[in-house]
Amino acid sequence: MIKIAGKNSRKQVEKYMKEGQIEAAKIHAESALRQEKEQQSYSQLAGRLDAVSQKVQTALNQQMMSKQMSKVVKGMSAVLKGMDAEKITKVMDKFEQNSEDLDVAQGYMEKTIEGATTGAGAEMSVNGLLQETADSIGLEISLELDEAVPLVAPVKAQVQETEERKAVKEV
Repeated sequence: MIKIAGKNSRKQVEKYMKEGQIEAAKIHAESALRQEKEQQSYSQLAGRLDAVSQKVQTALNQQMMSKQMSKVVKGMSAVLKGMDAEKITKVMDKFEQNSEDLDVAQGYMEKTIEGATTGAGAEMSVNGLLQETADSIGLEISLELDEAVPLVAPVKAQVQETEERKAVKEV
């Protein structure tokens, strides 16, 4: 619902810019950015909740692994008393398997947390949104955003200038 509202606000920005109503466009641009920021906040919250859920699951897995390792150690003690090499080998194999399972669980948890906590991007300013919208509909706006002037030939010059800048950066 927030995405839809943000798209509607962007359409309103475009409409008002075409009509030359920059103040109304600014108001709708602020609204669109606020809604997008709210959407981003909800996404971040969902990621954090997922990370917490994974931490809890890992803690439960580690608790279970500790209990199993305790049983294995007790088994090792009993086997060592009898010094039966075959039993010792079986217990050691079980211990190694449990250790590997714990390592896999910890690795999965670290990757999940890392994926859930990354991805915060730069926030777009109102003037930036207005400029982006103006570019998409073929209007040129001044830095002060006082007046909007339709573009005809200057668009080609700006495109050529942008291509020249890219070519210089590549060299």
